[in-house]
Amino acid sequence: MKRAFIKRGWIENTVAGSEIFDLRWDLNENAIDFSQLRPGQLCNHFPNNQELTTKTGLVRNLSRLCDYGIECESWFPRCYDFTEEKQIQEFLNDFQRTAVVNYVKKHAQYFKSIHKEQLKKLKGKHTTAALKRAKETFWVKPNNKRNIINLPMLKAAIVFVEHQTKLRTEVLDENKIEKWVKLVKSNKNLLEKLATLEVSFDSHKGSEIEGYTTPSAYLEYKTVESVKKYNKAFPQSKITGSENIWVVKPSFSSRGIGVHCINSP
Repeated sequence: MKRAFIKRGWIENTVAGSEIFDLRWDLNENAIDFSQLRPGQLCNHFPNNQELTTKTGLVRNLSRLCDYGIECESWFPRCYDFTEEKQIQEFLNDFQRTAVVNYVKKHAQYFKSIHKEQLKKLKGKHTTAALKRAKETFWVKPNNKRNIINLPMLKAAIVFVEHQTKLRTEVLDENKIEKWVKLVKSNKNLLEKLATLEVSFDSHKGSEIEGYTTPSAYLEYKTVESVKKYNKAFPQSKITGSENIWVVKPSFSSRGIGVHCINSP
């Protein structure tokens, strides 16, 4: 900045604390007494600018907008300040939620990749007879082998995803809330495992393990639809993909120094 100004004919006032200047440039706003600025004098800060110009300040103030009905998640990435104990817990909850959602997402992506046309035909057929047939139908892969997945885990994850979607999109009465809470609590141990469980679609791997079996056509359809509804309720879900990766930035560094990515809390 200094070189750019001098190149353009500006003269530097080297007297510390001098009040004779047209533009004052400081690294910290605390060095500037805004009440003493005269008409025409400029500086590169404004009072309390850290509320917007620092990441922690921006996140803190955007989160407060939720109290006024403004949904920031539709245009600002989810962020957490680890200097606050409450936000650490919120991040851990978000991480587990995202892990469970990603588990369903990966299955949905896989089902669409091998049964895209079948899923299209099934869509819209919501009669009792059609659903019954779908629950008794099992599609094979292009190589004529059946999918082998962890059925209890996928069902538990779908329950969780549907629960999150309903909490976001509906005003639930007490009976519905109690019902969903019971469902989530009953699958608590399964959900905790989902955060670290590896997703595999190997037809041979796990075929002899209890719980691993072939999903019905209805379950494949339900998996895909639950992700669609979740993506609609949570705008950021469409851009986060299916990997639980977070960017971590040290509070004491700037210019990208020390920034790294994590996929575990």
